[in-house]
Amino acid sequence: MHYAQTYRRSVALTALLLLLPVVLNATIRINEILASNATINTDPDYGNEADWVELHNDGTLAVNLNGYYVTDNLKEPTKWLIATDLILQPGGYALIWCDDNATGLHTTFKLSASGEAFGLYSPDLVPLDTLLFGPQFTDVS
Repeated sequence: MHYAQTYRRSVALTALLLLLPVVLNATIRINEILASNATINTDPDYGNEADWVELHNDGTLAVNLNGYYVTDNLKEPTKWLIATDLILQPGGYALIWCDDNATGLHTTFKLSASGEAFGLYSPDLVPLDTLLFGPQFTDVS
């Protein structure tokens, strides 16, 4: 009986330690999208109006998104790697430009104003947040 109790506690502790990073990372959410940007936000890197996705950290810990993935195809979660330090403080926001420029925080894909999917994945490909959106109005997020 003693062995069974120890084994159950060990399994429970192992499960907690394995799931803890997922729980901590799960505080990053897709907050807002703009899939048809004509006049709302000017991209400071390229001086044009590009589509974007806003991420939000609604947790209590800062999270570095370096190594995370975003995609517009949920069957291809590794479509674009965040390959730079992007530290979201608790309550913080960040824009990722979806403009096919492929530098810094600019993805290798654009968003479709007619509707599609968007996903955020942890470095170990756990889906943290996904969004399916329909047709979008210009300059309305």
